[in-house]
Amino acid sequence: MLAQLRAAMRGDQLRPYMRLWLEICAQAAGGEELYRQIGSAIADGFIAWAKQRLLVDQGSNACAQAALLVATIDGLALLDTVSRGEIADPAIFR
Repeated sequence: MLAQLRAAMRGDQLRPYMRLWLEICAQAAGGEELYRQIGSAIADGFIAWAKQRLLVDQGSNACAQAALLVATIDGLALLDTVSRGEIADPAIFR
């Protein structure tokens, strides 16, 4: 799933939205309350989406696994923004 999401986020359809997401996160990190609220709602939606699609072992924390997936994708988007996304590719596309 990670490899598929990685490929999709680099595509022309999702790349602008990933950049917008990072801009929202940056504004939230700067203390902008409206952006924090918007970012929180978007993050909750991403985590819920991932949680529904992940296959996790019984007894595992599905929410934590979904949050890890979202954090990984967000980190990859951040690396892409500074032209360092290829550093992580070997770990994903192995």
